[in-house]
Amino acid sequence: MLRQLLHDCAMSHSKALSILTLFLLNVGGLAANSPMRRSISVDADGKTTELQSLIDLANILPGEETEATQSLLMLAANTPPGSSKDAMLAFISDLKAKVTSWYSDATTTLEKSIDPIRQCATTKEDQVTRSLTQKDTCTAKSDEHTVCRKEESELLIAAEHLKAQMAEKKEIMDTECKIFSDVEAEAKAATASYGGGDEESYLERVCDEFGGLLPRYEDAKEKCTTAKAEHVRVSGLYEKAHTKYTLQVTTCNAIQIKLDVVCCKYALVTKDTCDSYGTCYEERVAEHNSLKEELKREAGAQEVAWRVFKRIECLLPLLGTDDHEGIELCRKNTHQDPHSIGEPAIPPQDSCTVEAAYPGTDGFYTAHYAPLPDNAKGEPVAKCVGMGAQAQATAPAALPSGSNMAAPSGYVAKAGSAQCRCRGSGWGLDSCGSLCCAASPYTDPDPSGKYYYGKNGKTEADMCYERAATQAWTILTPDTTFGGPWINFGTPLPVTLKLHQEGDEWMLGLVEGPYLKLVKIRITGETTHEWIATRYDNTYDRACAVQVTFTLECFKGTDPAKDAYPVSLKAKKA
Repeated sequence: MLRQLLHDCAMSHSKALSILTLFLLNVGGLAANSPMRRSISVDADGKTTELQSLIDLANILPGEETEATQSLLMLAANTPPGSSKDAMLAFISDLKAKVTSWYSDATTTLEKSIDPIRQCATTKEDQVTRSLTQKDTCTAKSDEHTVCRKEESELLIAAEHLKAQMAEKKEIMDTECKIFSDVEAEAKAATASYGGGDEESYLERVCDEFGGLLPRYEDAKEKCTTAKAEHVRVSGLYEKAHTKYTLQVTTCNAIQIKLDVVCCKYALVTKDTCDSYGTCYEERVAEHNSLKEELKREAGAQEVAWRVFKRIECLLPLLGTDDHEGIELCRKNTHQDPHSIGEPAIPPQDSCTVEAAYPGTDGFYTAHYAPLPDNAKGEPVAKCVGMGAQAQATAPAALPSGSNMAAPSGYVAKAGSAQCRCRGSGWGLDSCGSLCCAASPYTDPDPSGKYYYGKNGKTEADMCYERAATQAWTILTPDTTFGGPWINFGTPLPVTLKLHQEGDEWMLGLVEGPYLKLVKIRITGETTHEWIATRYDNTYDRACAVQVTFTLECFKGTDPAKDAYPVSLKAKKA
């Protein structure tokens, strides 16, 4: 580096070099008897000797400076004579100024390398600000979903009320019409025959026998007819209320999908922002530190150059003199470089918050689903793909802590599991929670939990859910529907229950009125399938109407022996 610096200086200061060269050559080439010919040097052992040549001048310097000094003097050796000490000193002063300038430039360069580090934080803040719009969208969609589910709850309560009324009206109808049927049978069985005797007495007897039957017949008939009409009326109200409720569920499910999607997008943006900022900060700091080390190495060469220039400044006035003491002082003086590179402080890495409450976490459920009415909690929350590495490292860690929890994403309720009854002994299906089985309440996968399965001699195999079979397809709801004349008076209804069995086989279902209606299919394409079987059941276990407790055991009831509820399928590759 020093050679390059000297070369640059030689190119830009050729006149000064010429003066330096002539001066040095004149000093080294005087006649043997000239008083200026003699100069003094001190060797490494401290012995004072005469300076015989330019090389002798270089040789009295410390080893690390010798090569640099020789380079400087050799530049002068090829220049025509004619110079002065003052010109030489002026030239050295110019070289020293360049060293000072280098340190200034190095400090400026190092300070500028801090700017990209600060820019990482600025970019991060800009991205965080932009992400707030997505956060607001997530919040707004959550509010919309909450309003929708509250209305769904109210419609369900109204429909259930009408359903109870319908059952009551049916009981009244059955009772009144049974009475009418009995009176009708009695009337049909009633006979009268004249066996002789007084005709007037016979007619009075017949009037007595049949006169009381007619009013009873008419009264029973009217009550049966009225009860039937009332049952039909309430049934009609219930069907309308249930249809309205079903459509509301469909609407809310669609909003829920959008809620999970927009909130997932917001969480992913925060994760990407923090990941990008972390990478940017580390890379820019590494570049700054690399530059600093490079400049420090370069500063070592500049320190040597500075000492060379200062030492030559010290020795030049002594050439051709007998000043032994002065030469010795020049030799011993370290000529320390007073310069240094300013090292700016590296800005500390800013904090960056990744949204922790994203779809699939307890925090998200608590914020957006826990406030919903108990009878309108919606579909299982979708898992935010892409955030798994942030909070879920392994499958066991993904299992929800707690006793009798619903099957998490990737798991399904086992055969024999059902919605918890929370009654009686509190064991098995009578335990409390979301999903119960024979092992309940000891179904907590958390070793620190009160009902950790290991405390009762159980294992993970005894839990109420199991890992779902690998599936090639995903059923899209509410786009997939049941149709046909036996569904909602010919108007299709969305599938609300789905269970993957094995391979491409699925069990689908919905509740309409008092019936759980089920269809098994084998998917052959995004909109195509093969029908396997159909069932309908009006005595179904209520747990079968809930997605988390919808199991293969729910497929029972009456077999219509045909595809009574044609499926309009919408599926996608898993």
